[in-house]
Amino acid sequence: MATVAAQKRLTKEYKNLKAEPIDLVFAKPSESNILQWHYIITGPPDTPFQGGEYYGLLTFPPQYPFKPPAIKMITPNGRFQPNTRLCLSISDYHPETWNPAWSVGTILTGLTSFMTSQEVASGCVKTSESAKITYSKNSAKFNRSNENFLREFKEYFAEKEEREDYEERIRERELKAKKDREEAEKRALANGIATNGTNTHLKRNLSTTSNVSETSKRAMTIDLDTKVDSPDSFNFNEVDEVDELDDNDFLSDEDGVVVLDESDQEDELDGEPDVVVVEKGTQKKKSKSNPTDPIVID
Repeated sequence: MATVAAQKRLTKEYKNLKAEPIDLVFAKPSESNILQWHYIITGPPDTPFQGGEYYGLLTFPPQYPFKPPAIKMITPNGRFQPNTRLCLSISDYHPETWNPAWSVGTILTGLTSFMTSQEVASGCVKTSESAKITYSKNSAKFNRSNENFLREFKEYFAEKEEREDYEERIRERELKAKKDREEAEKRALANGIATNGTNTHLKRNLSTTSNVSETSKRAMTIDLDTKVDSPDSFNFNEVDEVDELDDNDFLSDEDGVVVLDESDQEDELDGEPDVVVVEKGTQKKKSKSNPTDPIVID
């Protein structure tokens, strides 16, 4: 029969274990006796016990936490004699070394550490590494044949199955996300190649269009800021789209007429359009050899 102190302490420890589980360890008190605890240790990775499922018992005295529990491992494991009290500094074999501050979590963590060590104590057995690996592989099957294990760990099985289902869903989700990322990267790469090709084509077209537009501007632009030394303002009529001057390109015999030099459509752009001053009474244009002087007809 547990004392009030033991009852309160063990109840608190169980709540703590549920709130903050310990890696590789699952433990719970018996439904009929809080002094009897059932535990499962999962074999630590990178050891012969890896993946094993080791079931055991902790039997607490009514005076707990002032006295230590007895420790047994039920599942055959190749390290401890099954269903035998273990001689450890955290067990009832050595009450003189027991510390009341230790807990169920402390005990099972220490047991896991001792299990993977090479230390020898009462209740230990010597087996080969291959034997330990074989015990590990057969541990779950053995536990499923133990009625106490099946009765006490209904909750564990439910949680384990739920956890495994959850982990499986997570794995599937991660695989799907990875596949989606890979497909997105492939599409992005393909689109990038297509886009680069399109951009090159567009740049080539734009370059051609730009050249045409520049030629057109050079052919058609008149610098309206150009000043001509004359007391009167010049009047412009629309210049015919033909190359040769005709009578329609003159407004009168009184003043000269400013027209575009047709060489503007071929010469390099020199900053200002060439201006031709045609003396009154003549229809001839200036010579390209001396474009700045007007031609005077005698």
